[in-house]
Amino acid sequence: MSMSAKRRRGATMIFITILLPVLFALAGMAVNFAYIQVVKTKMQIVTDASVRAAGREYVNSADPALALAAAQQISNLNPVGTFVVPIEAGDLEFGASSRTGSNQKYTFNSGAANGNAVRLTTNALAGGSGSA
Repeated sequence: MSMSAKRRRGATMIFITILLPVLFALAGMAVNFAYIQVVKTKMQIVTDASVRAAGREYVNSADPALALAAAQQISNLNPVGTFVVPIEAGDLEFGASSRTGSNQKYTFNSGAANGNAVRLTTNALAGGSGSA
């Protein structure tokens, strides 16, 4: 084996030794980013399902307490990892939703009579507890 071939082999080994930890770090960051996206998606699904249950109960019974109980039940049945999304009475807002035309967006009017809509506002992960 010639001297230049030995030098190239040594240079390749140094290159791999430096590049491999960088590659592992990038792979770890990609996995972490993917997990964050999964948690965000699951949180959205749980909040959507909870507010849908609350809205259905509110339209059927017109009782905010029953609507809150329905939202909490769905949230308890669908934890995000080991984290159950807390839904308190102040998180639900009852009102009416309407639109002016078939191509228009719905607008929510809080506290309107003959309510047909519920809005849920939660900052469950804003504290950064990392428990999800």
